[in-house]
Amino acid sequence: MTKRVEIPAYTDRWMMGDRYGKILKYRKPRNYLDPAYVQTILRYAKTTGVLRWKYRIDVPVWVARRLVGKQAGCVDSSGHRQIEINGKAYMAHHLASALVTNKWPVQGIDHKNNKPDDNRWKNLRPCTSTQNKCNQKRYENNSTGSKGVSRRWNRPSSFT
Repeated sequence: MTKRVEIPAYTDRWMMGDRYGKILKYRKPRNYLDPAYVQTILRYAKTTGVLRWKYRIDVPVWVARRLVGKQAGCVDSSGHRQIEINGKAYMAHHLASALVTNKWPVQGIDHKNNKPDDNRWKNLRPCTSTQNKCNQKRYENNSTGSKGVSRRWNRPSSFT
């Protein structure tokens, strides 16, 4: 008789194993907020891409009154807008996607026009990590003039 092993519910998408199917470790997903909770505290304008506070529970009342109607978050060193909710920082474009689709993005969110602070809905699209990396600017120290091409032994060669 085989022993039945209970696997936690979160492991269906987050299992990491070797090529023979042996499970090496389980990775817990990040504790995301419920999109319904995000809708109660933030208001998102699709045309402008601005997230504004409706109400905050995690701060004192005298602070929450001053924040109502103001733009949420601040711009970090990479140019993305981050919003802190319950002590955790969330990217504004991820929150915008959660507010519109009512679920968290599975992979990633890309800005079509390469402006990280432009969170209009028509400028955001779901993407994989590889697709997002293809949408980068050319490095300043680029000697060939093309993305993904470098000089090796004084001849151009591509990374792929």
